[in-house]
Amino acid sequence: MGLRDLGWGVDDGVVTEKRWPWVGAMVGIVVAIAVAVGVSWVLLKPGDIEDERARIAAVQAVAAIGFGVGGLGTLLLFVRRQWHQERIAADDRREADRQHERELAKAADDRHDATERRITELYMTAAEQLGHDKAPVRLAALHALDRLGQNEANHRQVIVDIWCSYLRQPFTPPARFVAADDAEPKAAPDEDHPGLSLETEADPADLEYEVRATAQRLLISHLKDPRDDDDRTDEPPPVKPDGFWNPSRIDLTGATLINANFTSCWLPTTTFTRTRFLGRAWFSGARFYGARLYGGAVFEEARFEGGAWFSGVRFDGDANFGMARFEGRASFSRAQFGQLAWFARAQFDGDTRFTDARFDGDTRFTKARFEGSVSFSRAQFGQNAWFDKTRFDEIAAFDQAWFDGDTRFTKARFAGDAGFIRVQFTEDSRFDGVIAVLPSAEGHTHVWPAGWVLEPDPEGPTDWGRLVQEPTPTEPEPDSPTAAP
Repeated sequence: MGLRDLGWGVDDGVVTEKRWPWVGAMVGIVVAIAVAVGVSWVLLKPGDIEDERARIAAVQAVAAIGFGVGGLGTLLLFVRRQWHQERIAADDRREADRQHERELAKAADDRHDATERRITELYMTAAEQLGHDKAPVRLAALHALDRLGQNEANHRQVIVDIWCSYLRQPFTPPARFVAADDAEPKAAPDEDHPGLSLETEADPADLEYEVRATAQRLLISHLKDPRDDDDRTDEPPPVKPDGFWNPSRIDLTGATLINANFTSCWLPTTTFTRTRFLGRAWFSGARFYGARLYGGAVFEEARFEGGAWFSGVRFDGDANFGMARFEGRASFSRAQFGQLAWFARAQFDGDTRFTDARFDGDTRFTKARFEGSVSFSRAQFGQNAWFDKTRFDEIAAFDQAWFDGDTRFTKARFAGDAGFIRVQFTEDSRFDGVIAVLPSAEGHTHVWPAGWVLEPDPEGPTDWGRLVQEPTPTEPEPDSPTAAP
């Protein structure tokens, strides 16, 4: 048994200073033995015993006491040795565990680094392929990104951004492109076949259209709600690799989309500013669940060149259609606007429907223009609704509409029939400066809110009148000849 086995630190034959207390313990044991023997000798005084047997017994007793104290000290040393060895073994196990954890962490880091390098290489390859002059190569890049997103959930938003970025690139539609009319469809077409008529000759514009249609389809496929109507709730659908991805943003600013079918999609904070929609645009049953403030759905200056169908759409946040243009028919029937609904300076060239729509926030149609007929029948306006300087060129129906806030039609212009049958105003309603074609002109008829009447305006255009408030009837004075007897 060496000094190290006793728990002493030995370095090049020199006892380390931190082991000196144990050296003192050894010296103490020796001193204890000496003291025990000395005390026993003094107490038993074997030298003063005359009887030889008694003297031998006393000496043996003193020796036994010394051996006993020495044995006890030796036992303590062995206990110390065993404790020290167990502590070394525990330290070794802990160190081995730490080393194993370090090796596992290093292996995980190596795998992560290898995965990131592979993903980076895939990104670089896809970026290079998306700029390739061959359409099949660009198509392969789009599908490669889709497979990558299905396998790597943390990179799905980046992939969505890449698809949106590709769709934002300048694009001239094929010269022989034939858009469908804006008649209301019974069902949206299959997304794999957007329904555009292309000539058989594959010119570069046609090929680029096929690539963009694929990017558009892949993007929309990961926004769709696959659940049946009866199974849908206020929560987004479950996230699946080959299904809904739940991205945090969609930015299609300035993009050109052809027959975009966003029916039943869940859309986060979404930007369609200056987006050009060729053919039809479907948003029926879609849910815009983006940020309630400073987000939501932005269609500012968007251009819908065919029919635009927002029937049953739901906007949880703001809906901004400022200066948007709808060149075909537009339907917002049963749409729900949770916050601000902004249609200032929007232009509707075809017939438009807001029938049964619900506006829970403020509504602005200031300086909007409806060149076709428009219906707000049974629409509900929960906050302020302003139609200042709005132009209605055809029939404008507000029958049974409900206005809960401040309502303004100041300086609005009605060139067609105006219908406010059984409309309800719970707060102040203002129709100051409204002008409309007179009923006698071309068989026009109007039904104005109670208390307002259309009178000819001698200073205005021919066959046009100005809406004025009817004077409130007053009780005749008692002295008046018309007073009742």
